[in-house]
Amino acid sequence: MPIRSLRSGLAISLLLGSLAGCVPNHPDAAFRRVPVPASLPPQDVVLEVSGPKTGTPIRLDLTTLCAFPATRFTIRDPWDLQEHLFEGVLLLPLLQRLGLGAGAELIEVSAANGYRAASRIADLRRFGYLLAYQMDGELTADRKALTKRGALQTALDFDGRPKLSVDVYKHQLVWQVVRIEVK
Repeated sequence: MPIRSLRSGLAISLLLGSLAGCVPNHPDAAFRRVPVPASLPPQDVVLEVSGPKTGTPIRLDLTTLCAFPATRFTIRDPWDLQEHLFEGVLLLPLLQRLGLGAGAELIEVSAANGYRAASRIADLRRFGYLLAYQMDGELTADRKALTKRGALQTALDFDGRPKLSVDVYKHQLVWQVVRIEVK
């Protein structure tokens, strides 16, 4: 599905999801209802996820990622020091939906430019790492000013957790996310 029509579909799903009774109260149920594609054309793949139980990587497209329950928060971005609204899918529930995370201790997130950062599963649970596909209400893949950030980036709600050290945890955040390996 083209990104432009995805944006329209996403706006409709966000509107419908905000209506009372449309989204189950239990987030695990909402995650389980999203089908994971068995195969995708290579040009549609935005994320590969692998781990000891996957065999071959699980490939996801932006349409699938946008179908999972969304989380959003506004923070002062640690790189440009501006306030931005980030929206995306929480990493731990996503990994659990894919059958990963149980018994794992780490994830390694890799960027298209070769940058990699490891995070502990316990930190994903404690701090709510976000795999963001939108920034300031726009898909990051569509916004020319954000092309260096890529279609996906990880984010943390530093403002909502004032005890979370920006200096320590910002280096675990990755732009241009293309791969997540669960270890």
